[in-house]
Amino acid sequence: DVLRLASSDDIGKDESNVMTLLKKHKDVTDELKNYQATIDALHEQACQLGEEDRESGPVVERLASIDRRYKELLEMAKIRKQRLLDALSLFKLFTEADGVEQWIAEKEKML
Repeated sequence: DVLRLASSDDIGKDESNVMTLLKKHKDVTDELKNYQATIDALHEQACQLGEEDRESGPVVERLASIDRRYKELLEMAKIRKQRLLDALSLFKLFTEADGVEQWIAEKEKML
């Protein structure tokens, strides 16, 4: 579920929708950050294994895979957040442009 949300292409359709998506995204990134402690504990457990087990292929490979995938998730989340912030800026620009266009139209009627 975290992977699905972090890699989603949905950037909203208006300012309100983007704000909702940013809130959900914050919840996901908070969950990701909190999981770092679990990964650290896993590494600590591995360090407490006997030398032969600690340095065995399956243990080393699995920990490396977890670290790599976790970093990929963090990077995807970072990219998604930037895309959402960009979308928010765009929708705010549209809202402000609409206001300016209305003001111009009102002034044109007065002239």
